[in-house]
Amino acid sequence: MPGQCHETPKLVAQVTREVGRVAAAKGIHIGLDLARHAVAVARATAGNRSSMLQDLDAGHATEIEALCGAVVSEARRARVPVPVNARLAHRVRALERLVPGRGAPPPAPPTPPEPTP
Repeated sequence: MPGQCHETPKLVAQVTREVGRVAAAKGIHIGLDLARHAVAVARATAGNRSSMLQDLDAGHATEIEALCGAVVSEARRARVPVPVNARLAHRVRALERLVPGRGAPPPAPPTPPEPTP
């Protein structure tokens, strides 16, 4: 995939494995290889600009809460560890806070020193 980090397939496998464990703990049978499906979708849409990146560029909230955030919430209820989804959600939330107009305001520019007489 263009622009792909060499860690991406490993990350996709970890994220989807966690999703599968949460689904199984909740009695949900997914019936397909989530990692393979996610990679196929990524390849098919490789030329697109991701909606999360578009949201960040526009200063909007991303859909991270509906994705990884939901997995983390359901995992907590089911007592299933999902460290990779939790880290991804945390990182995207941190990026959201860095976007101007969201989260903490940017620091004020430094005040120039007073001229010495």
